[in-house]
Amino acid sequence: LVQRIDEMQDCEPPKALDSDPQFAELIEPIRDKIPSIYLEAPTDMEQVEQISDTMIEMDGLRLDEWKNLSLEQRVELLNELETQIAEIEHRPACPIEVEDLGEITEEGGQLQGHFGYHSSSTIFSGERIVINAELVKSDNPLFYREVLDTVVHEGRHSYQTYNLEHRETHTSRGDLTNWHINMERYGYQNAQLWGFKAYWMQPIEADARKFAEDVLTAYKKKL
Repeated sequence: LVQRIDEMQDCEPPKALDSDPQFAELIEPIRDKIPSIYLEAPTDMEQVEQISDTMIEMDGLRLDEWKNLSLEQRVELLNELETQIAEIEHRPACPIEVEDLGEITEEGGQLQGHFGYHSSSTIFSGERIVINAELVKSDNPLFYREVLDTVVHEGRHSYQTYNLEHRETHTSRGDLTNWHINMERYGYQNAQLWGFKAYWMQPIEADARKFAEDVLTAYKKKL
């Protein structure tokens, strides 16, 4: 069914199966049996609420509980969180790994350093999210917040990649256009090569930054 609808829509990448009202009506009787990665994702506002609700309900994620977990337990918990976020965002989940990405410093209540990154699937390795081990090991509340922010931020990059390369499930055409122009016309503006301003202002980074900020703000209000 997925293959046939994709052929009829004739788009690259293919669109969500329910993006066209006629197809949405066709699949309605079996909608609950179709994996979410083929269907339109909730709006950003709905995603923010659902993700923050998930974070509130997850055992071990609150700071007082987090402090009692081993490094292995923390990584396992973050992978569980990413799995649930991916389901909400209608995309495949990424494994979360920790690596030594250098020192994290604190100055004036702000952290500096390499927090993590999202790596797309290549011929050498699969898609994954990497977080600086120093962040995950720490009990510092600022480090803890940055861990959560990084998971949501890098997960948003996975969502962007899924929409640009695999299937358009995002509901905002304007966002998709901006992400496409950013990645296809100009390419990713790496801070080391292009400078911090170009990196900071490019659409995919501005979008991921705002989305993670909205989720963390909603999570804090619900604590």
